[in-house]
Amino acid sequence: MVMTMMNEVIGMDFYAAVGEELKKAREKSERSGSWVARQAGISTSTYRLYEMGQVAAPMGKIEDVCKVLGVPFGDLLRAVADKME
Repeated sequence: MVMTMMNEVIGMDFYAAVGEELKKAREKSERSGSWVARQAGISTSTYRLYEMGQVAAPMGKIEDVCKVLGVPFGDLLRAVADKME
């Protein structure tokens, strides 16, 4: 219920932008999606959905992926905000 409400407030465009930024960071790190997923403690298919922006990734999981990729969480959020302007 809470996630549904967040999706209505934030919108799936937010998660699509997050996915684009995660993919960009992963490609820059030259890591595979399955490696990132393993390190972040999520399934490869779930991580793929995050990158594709097809699911509302929990903020804690986005932060975990950022740590794995060596990207400051705040930097990712700023990049997402810039895309949404």
